[in-house]
Amino acid sequence: PYTSQQQKKTAVETEDYEDLWIKSFLSNKGNEIFCEVSSDFILDDLNLKGLNKYAINLQKVVYYMLNIEDPDSDQGHESEENEEILNKQASTIYGLIHARYIQTSKGMKQMLAKFQKGIFGTCPRVFCEHQALLPLGDSDIPQKSYLKMYCPRCQDIYAAKNKRHAPVSYTHLTLPTIHLVQIQVVAVSLNKKE
Repeated sequence: PYTSQQQKKTAVETEDYEDLWIKSFLSNKGNEIFCEVSSDFILDDLNLKGLNKYAINLQKVVYYMLNIEDPDSDQGHESEENEEILNKQASTIYGLIHARYIQTSKGMKQMLAKFQKGIFGTCPRVFCEHQALLPLGDSDIPQKSYLKMYCPRCQDIYAAKNKRHAPVSYTHLTLPTIHLVQIQVVAVSLNKKE
């Protein structure tokens, strides 16, 4: 959605300023399921492919999300109503980009780190010995289903306990991500037995 390489370059150079919306979004209660996606990844046209159907103006939403001044905007600030719409669309677009990001090696490492810290909760089954859970979305369509939690030890899926996890699908974990975590669980189990 960027009209020139210079805009893209300028966006990446001001990454600290850009992180304001992302850091604010990630700090909201219930958003601990998300990893921080770099502006480079967000600005990559390939990672935005097909997302324009989820935003009225994808370029404007990306600019808003990354706090980049929109060169096509004639007004200095958005109205409160437009700001609310942009924020909602930015949340959706960030979530969809996040679903793509966690399929990369960097994204998998971040999810694994969150998993190892138990950020997503633990399995309620006694024999799972407080096994850490993974967030799981069972649809690629935003707002279609509620967040679920996956236990790699018993391989069961549970409804998320927290009501703050509104219908989401941005956390859609793929089989490679789940297998990566299962390998980690097996390794930990073997180390405990020795």
